[in-house]
Amino acid sequence: MKSGLGAGIVLTSPKCDQLKYVLQIHFAASNNVAKYEALVNGLKMAKEIGVRQIQCFDDSDLVVQQASGNWDALDANMALYRFHVQKISGHFEGCEFHNIPRAENEAADTLSKLGSTRQAIPAGVALEHLRKPSIKPSPESESIFIPASSEADVVPMDIDSGSGSGNPGTERLNSAEAMAVEPMEIDIPDESIFTTHPMPAWAQPIMSYLKDRSLPEEEVSARQIQRRAKAYTIINGELYKRSVTNVLQRCVEPEEGQEILLDIHQGECGDHASSRTLVGKAFRHGFYWPSALQEAEDIVMKCNGYQRYASKIHMPASELKTIPITWSFAIWCLDMVGPFKWA
Repeated sequence: MKSGLGAGIVLTSPKCDQLKYVLQIHFAASNNVAKYEALVNGLKMAKEIGVRQIQCFDDSDLVVQQASGNWDALDANMALYRFHVQKISGHFEGCEFHNIPRAENEAADTLSKLGSTRQAIPAGVALEHLRKPSIKPSPESESIFIPASSEADVVPMDIDSGSGSGNPGTERLNSAEAMAVEPMEIDIPDESIFTTHPMPAWAQPIMSYLKDRSLPEEEVSARQIQRRAKAYTIINGELYKRSVTNVLQRCVEPEEGQEILLDIHQGECGDHASSRTLVGKAFRHGFYWPSALQEAEDIVMKCNGYQRYASKIHMPASELKTIPITWSFAIWCLDMVGPFKWA
């Protein structure tokens, strides 16, 4: 019995109709990569059939937390997969990621075992062969290894109809029992979704030094570039900065950075935070540009709501005084006890 890497996908409609898919992965990778491939291909399939709102359930807490943006991706390939998932999820009106126990994910786990053991696929289940990952693997990570014999293009997903010629071990179902599944073609990678961003102007000297070891003629500038380039790396032709907590941050233009800060400060979930809090959130979400703090301060200074309520004095106008117990009788002439009786 052959063994390899596999993944399973189950798409369930609100009426509990299910579409089941088996992924046979033909390159060496870690289990987290297999989980991400299942998530990426599941989102693509849902997008192809016109799904607008989707909830994704997985038993991998790492994949769910990274896709939700709660955890940082320290591995270079995991960071690329997270960006890829965020790009695809932007096509939906609503997309949520939830972690579930492994016992509640038995359907997808069964399909995953079929893909990893290369067993015969039952009728009504779609089969897809993945010979290349959905991302371009980073040389800095060892979570993906593609052998030389697997450089061919991805084979389009084929739908098993239950005939003996496609899968000898499958059983033929009646037309009333078989689930109607229309063939769909998935292109991996999807260039319209996973695009390359232009190189920022401020990062051109660092990029040139990392690629060609070229430095400016000025000695002071050359030393600064050599010192700062130690924290940068190139992934898929884009420049990333590695923070002190080993978070990969994509280098962006100041104009794009201002849009990110405005969205965090006064977007749908904006809380009108201070400048340093805005910069910290932008950096933790994987973006970096050197003028972020200064631009955040300008945004805070020009914010109407921030200026309207920030200068309010919350101190009392006069010194506080202790009110005695008899104050209500002396000021308001309140007689709650009534006349005193003679002893």
